[in-house]
Amino acid sequence: GTHVTEHVLARAISELRKVFDDSAQKPRVIETIPKVGYRLIASVTAATAEENPTFETAANAARPPAARRPTRLEALHTWAGLAALSSATALVLVVIYLLLSTRHIGPWHLNH
Repeated sequence: GTHVTEHVLARAISELRKVFDDSAQKPRVIETIPKVGYRLIASVTAATAEENPTFETAANAARPPAARRPTRLEALHTWAGLAALSSATALVLVVIYLLLSTRHIGPWHLNH
């Protein structure tokens, strides 16, 4: 019942490639098939808990590490960047408004 977008799938493949030390340019584990999807190209064998003491079930598989909280300086940079982006966007919108609202005023638009 879960809808997976292409972005989520690409992100998951990227994370798997990191885990397996694989690359898209020279794949050893996951091959990208353009405009189709991905294919597992590594050979797979089943492992049991007796053969591999660190064997984990899918439910207990390695979870991604907890997200690191940004430092105060990183947070300040993020907020400063957002403020600058917002200011620039507002300035552009004001310029567009002025250009559009004044285009029918002036000597170049007089009906003779």
